[in-house]
Amino acid sequence: MAEVTIDGSNALIIIGMHRSGTSLVASILHSAGLDVGKKLMSAHENNNAKGFFENLEFVRFHEQVLDSLGESRFGWTTKNGLDVPDSYAERVTELLRTNACAGAWGWKDPRTTLFLNFWAKRLPAASFVFVYRRPWEVIDSLFRRGDPAFQDNPRLAVETWISYNQAICDFLSVEKGRGLLAGVQEIVDEPDGFVSEINRRFGMKLSKPSSDIFDESLIERSTQDTEGAVITRRFFPEAIELYEKLIRASDFQSVQSQRDLERGTIDDTTISDCFLAEWSGLRRAERESRLNAKALYETRSELFHANETIQAQERSRIWKLRNIVRGLRQKQS
Repeated sequence: MAEVTIDGSNALIIIGMHRSGTSLVASILHSAGLDVGKKLMSAHENNNAKGFFENLEFVRFHEQVLDSLGESRFGWTTKNGLDVPDSYAERVTELLRTNACAGAWGWKDPRTTLFLNFWAKRLPAASFVFVYRRPWEVIDSLFRRGDPAFQDNPRLAVETWISYNQAICDFLSVEKGRGLLAGVQEIVDEPDGFVSEINRRFGMKLSKPSSDIFDESLIERSTQDTEGAVITRRFFPEAIELYEKLIRASDFQSVQSQRDLERGTIDDTTISDCFLAEWSGLRRAERESRLNAKALYETRSELFHANETIQAQERSRIWKLRNIVRGLRQKQS
């Protein structure tokens, strides 16, 4: 039986902010032979229909640790470099023992980013794949998903993106040799080259990934001209500066990523057009919501009256049957 190592010498851990494409990357690597766990989170038809590829044992572990630290169990925090309390030592050992294997293995859970330094120390020979995505696309995806934390505090979405990706930059500034950094768009465009670079960089023997394992359309491609991009560029320059830093440090470059570095000026007309479009879209959505609510009410009303009619007919049939039975009894008597 092959010996299982627990120092992480054959481990590849997927790191990145939520909604940055880590599920897609995990699916690519899984199809190429990376063992990402046996108990995986189920797919959701409206959210990662192809699957999350998250090892539930690591997810539950990170949730419990975050709870014990008084942080959001979902990982909605601007703190990074969190440490795992000593009281979890045996749990960590068991977690690794039950998930490590002789071949290439690893896991994906965005919350791992918050404990990056802990896992790097606990698995000193492990390698990391860092995935990033345009900040305005991540923010938009978080808003669309409807997490209450961001509905109550929209700014938290920007701050969380910055915190997660700053943790990645900080780690790579010290441990560059242990990580491979790539934008999700570049990975989608060149999945074969991505896996080949992992093999070359970390001495792994992953195979060619399946061509149909992921749905490229699930990763929305946007430009610097979208409303979200304009808002982010105008009001959150620190996020844009960090995004540009990630592009420059990336191990994969593309024409599109280079274009993202070519920022133009944002004048008042562009900003006003952006907000007018958002304003108009909000009112349109409210109008459609009212129309849908009215249609739903009318449908329910029709169903109610139809049900009343059916019940009346049933009562009528019962009375007719009763009268027939009564008549027959009278004749017999």
